[in-house]
Amino acid sequence: MLKNVTIPLKHLLITATLAYCVLIGGGAAYYRYAIILPALSHADGALLQGDIQSFAAALRSEMSHLRRLAQDWAIWDDAYEYAAKPNQAFVDSNMPESTLSNGRLACIAIFDKNARLIHAVAYDTGAEKTVPAFHYLNEKTLLQLTFNSSDSQSGFITTPAGPVLFALSKIYDSNSTKPSNGYILMLRKIDFELLAEIKQINNIDITDIPRKNWHAPFLSVFENPHTSHLANKAANPDRYLLNNRQEPIAGFHFSNQQHPAVNIINQNSLMAFLTFLSMPIVIALITYRLFLYPVNLIIKNIKSVNVNGELKTSNRRFLIHELQVYQDARNELILQQQRHQHQLKHASLTDGLTGIANRRAFDMEMDHIWRSTARGQNSLSLLLCDIDYFKRFNDSLGHQAGDEALQAVALAIRSSCRRATEFCARYGGEEFVIILQNSTADEVVHFTQRLQSAIDELSISHPSSTVDNKVTISIGIAHIESTGEWMAKRKAADLLKLADEALYKSKADGRNRYTLLPFLNH
Repeated sequence: MLKNVTIPLKHLLITATLAYCVLIGGGAAYYRYAIILPALSHADGALLQGDIQSFAAALRSEMSHLRRLAQDWAIWDDAYEYAAKPNQAFVDSNMPESTLSNGRLACIAIFDKNARLIHAVAYDTGAEKTVPAFHYLNEKTLLQLTFNSSDSQSGFITTPAGPVLFALSKIYDSNSTKPSNGYILMLRKIDFELLAEIKQINNIDITDIPRKNWHAPFLSVFENPHTSHLANKAANPDRYLLNNRQEPIAGFHFSNQQHPAVNIINQNSLMAFLTFLSMPIVIALITYRLFLYPVNLIIKNIKSVNVNGELKTSNRRFLIHELQVYQDARNELILQQQRHQHQLKHASLTDGLTGIANRRAFDMEMDHIWRSTARGQNSLSLLLCDIDYFKRFNDSLGHQAGDEALQAVALAIRSSCRRATEFCARYGGEEFVIILQNSTADEVVHFTQRLQSAIDELSISHPSSTVDNKVTISIGIAHIESTGEWMAKRKAADLLKLADEALYKSKADGRNRYTLLPFLNH
């Protein structure tokens, strides 16, 4: 009976055409949904992670600054004496409203060695006025802190006024020779002003999440989901600040509005579909070149980010408009990210007060110079400079005048370092350090004399000095006449130790002078 059944060629052609359209249309839709859109979504996730990491880096920078500030206060004879014997003079001199407002601090509190509160001052940064200490400190707040642990700790806690950054440091005398007798706690409020500053510097779109909208799992802003047990949540735009107990205290939502939208169906896709009907083989080759190959490049670039964690721009040009718009937007976001990272790196190597290199930059430079000079025979000198009786200067003229004096001295030191082989940095407090390469002992002495003359010409009044009526410096010099392979058996710290001994001798001999000690290679 089937032998008598015939199908018109017209019907076969229409059926074949419809089947081909369904097949090609279904294949094209699957390709766009299953390959292109996931790739672009993955790229969005990578850019979102970049924004989150920039936000985390900014918070780490703020936390590091607050921790260093607390440590500066904690290792101080005046604070040590106050913790042992509280007095109003210390509070009036060191804890006025201006100290909190200028330092953008919400609270400074001092505790005795048994973690009992001695005194606290608090400041409302929004209202710009002092407030009672219980505005930030209560029993619930203090229970989030861990006393009697490390010498210095920092993190996030919640207070009656909202979430804050905290830094807690044990109090020691200036030489750290006596046992700790108390604690210093500093708080900085995580408010609109701080978030606005981070947004502006990092160019990220971030909003607060109301507490009622918080949902587990609570991903920390410092956690990398790609390397954690929460890897399937990598594209989650919600992140949280967690306290020491891993409890959420603040939530943030990250948005990426700079990525161009990609249409599911557009004119190019429609033309490609029509071309498929008449030229299936040709269009397959064109599709590979115009679609599949660029998408594979994008995926390969994204995978390289997952491997080495580094975002890289691409100079390749695509004929497809959406892919090129995406490529241009991605390159621009990556360049912004790199600029932000460069700014953060520069800030981490620069002293915030004086504008010259900081201790971290010095350690890196000294290590590099020590290893590089060991391969040749040159001279190397390390100068350790200390402002004479600077503590008295601060006590008599105030910390503002002290900061201005540090800035002036730092500028004079930087101006004295004129050659590429001369490096200067703030070592800490009132101490500065200078590295001189390829300079003989006589040239180092001449440099030192010229530097002391530059400081003398500043004519900064110092009424509390017993050396002179203006600011002076004492200098200790450790000098290596000839570097070489023998340095591999020594450490840069040995040179620094010798410079410190020379500085000690300069102070013992009456200050406002220099002492040069040769570094022996045995």
